[in-house]
Amino acid sequence: KYNNDPKKKSFAQLKGAQQIKRHIFFKSIDWKLLYERKLKGFLLHPSKFCSVGQDICEQFGITDQYIRSFNGKTDYYYGVTNCSVWPPKHELVGSFNDIHESFYAMSCSCRVLPFFTQPGYYKNMWLLDGGFTAI
Repeated sequence: KYNNDPKKKSFAQLKGAQQIKRHIFFKSIDWKLLYERKLKGFLLHPSKFCSVGQDICEQFGITDQYIRSFNGKTDYYYGVTNCSVWPPKHELVGSFNDIHESFYAMSCSCRVLPFFTQPGYYKNMWLLDGGFTAI
């Protein structure tokens, strides 16, 4: 699929920071600006992200009980990259207890620069965007 092109390999196959920086997923990032701290993350802080999600759910009458009612009944999960293991591997996180947990897990599935400046920590796993390891 990737024809040994380091710009298109799965994140887990990359070796070293330079190969990661050249990956097609990071194509639009100006690494010099990031290094000089001139490029700031521009999405909401994860707690604000969850708060906004909870507000939206409230407007539509979606409750914690409604979220729990889907556990084990449907494919309701987020793809993430688990960096707590080596090599990092693709995981699916689901079975949420409440709206906040669901939105926090969603934020973990989006953890990539410049949107978020740090990985997420969920259920004893350090997580990044699932696109790094999805093949």
